Amino acid sequence: MKAVKATKQINLFDNSSEESTSQNTEPSFESIKQQIDLERKRVGWSKETAISYIEDKYSVSSRQEMTIQQLIELRDYLRGLTTEKLEENFDETN
Repeated sequence: MKAVKATKQINLFDNSSEESTSQNTEPSFESIKQQIDLERKRVGWSKETAISYIEDKYSVSSRQEMTIQQLIELRDYLRGLTTEKLEENFDETN
């Protein structure tokens, strides 16, 4: 009887662990939006510049119309600009 209870406890633990893992791997729209806002400010883009970019790149007029994958792509693109900008500044000083 104790072995059965232990098995159930392990299974319950495994299920809750899997649920939290799947929730952690899929970012929410709001969290990506916040990350995009931070990256946009970091690279010096105005809201208008960002809107123009997403209109040209994704053929939508707002982030609300973008898929999660497109939002992640935009965030990563902006992060890349940040890295390049920092590297350019570093190269200019050396």
